[in-house]
Amino acid sequence: MAILCRFVAFFYFFASLAVAQAATHNDDYETAFPIPTSTRFVIASLNGASAQVGEPSFGPNAQVWRSVWFTYRPRQTGLLTLVSVGNRFGLQGWAIDVFKGNNFSPANRIASAFAESSYFPSNVSEDLIRVTFPVVAGRELKIRVGATTDQISFDTIELNLFNTGPNGAIHLIPATYVDGSRQQNYFFSGSNTEFFQFPGLHRYLFINSTNAVGVPLISSTIPSAMFGYSSRILQKRVGRKPGVVLAWWSDFNRDLYDGRAGTWQFRIQGAVRVGSAVRQLLREPVTMIRFDRTRAEVNVIMGVGPVASVYGRPAVFRARVTNTSQFRADGCVIVDLRQWGGWYSPAGRLDWYAVKAPIALNKAFSVPANGEINVVGLFRSDFIGDTAGTLTFNVVCQNAPDDRDFFSNVALTVNPF
Repeated sequence: MAILCRFVAFFYFFASLAVAQAATHNDDYETAFPIPTSTRFVIASLNGASAQVGEPSFGPNAQVWRSVWFTYRPRQTGLLTLVSVGNRFGLQGWAIDVFKGNNFSPANRIASAFAESSYFPSNVSEDLIRVTFPVVAGRELKIRVGATTDQISFDTIELNLFNTGPNGAIHLIPATYVDGSRQQNYFFSGSNTEFFQFPGLHRYLFINSTNAVGVPLISSTIPSAMFGYSSRILQKRVGRKPGVVLAWWSDFNRDLYDGRAGTWQFRIQGAVRVGSAVRQLLREPVTMIRFDRTRAEVNVIMGVGPVASVYGRPAVFRARVTNTSQFRADGCVIVDLRQWGGWYSPAGRLDWYAVKAPIALNKAFSVPANGEINVVGLFRSDFIGDTAGTLTFNVVCQNAPDDRDFFSNVALTVNPF
């Protein structure tokens, strides 16, 4: 029996690997994937990618081992800023360049950027790729994302795009990635066990493509929130490099609402002060849950079979949350979104809602005593390419044990069409 189980495990592993190694749709210059002008970021994967015959290197000492291609038409004349910050294996060995015209001749290359190591202070481990360059509205560009080493094969990075006027702009993006995913922010606290996500898991990147120096600001309605910055000055653009500052925040007040079980909504916000003017850049909701861990007991039963996610459209799946206790489970939410399944796992964002009236995205729900409730998950992927993997998550409630060793699995396939 053990031999049979091991055989089945290896079968699924190699079957998944075979899917992962299928050639990507945008592997060649001629099959570049079009990025809509309204898209602010895409997940680029080298899963199954190769170097095209005759494809130029990224530079004198930067051979191209694998690459994928994108088409982009700026919506306005001015500047285009491309930024990627971090991923689960770092960005060393990654490169980005941009071509004009109708071929990838080196003479048509108009911009390029490589990973900068240890750009931020030593206590902040992040790599960064950044470049800003002039563009003309409607003029087609070809963007290449690739590897300069054979050590990168199945990984993904998030590529952020900002098309602005000629004076540039200031932007703020999440730099919180867990296996390539933008995580929602939750805090948990209980009488017996506390779980806090520390500053390294809540990071944001200020990006400045203007010619003005600014001061970055992160604030929160969370009592006793703590903040940190890689620099208190957001430098202006220098040449083709936009100024950047990494900010992070957390809350260490473990006595907040001591003794009360419940769910509280907070928010964080980011701004930049340039002279006397302050510009609001980001508002993001934050949920905090304090548990009474002595009552209800919930489990999750998944629906049948894998689901498919298509670029721009969500994968939809169902889960059944059961409560096996005599107490109603209150304030239940889906947390701990991860994408597992190896280096070829999909990436994206999970929204969800309980199937009851009224339906509201990501709103806490209750499960009756000795009862159950259906939950619908909506997995949205901006991943470009073919992949397969497993989505995992957990359900926790105000008055139910937070068993972080229990996860529900959804098999996923992702393709761009």
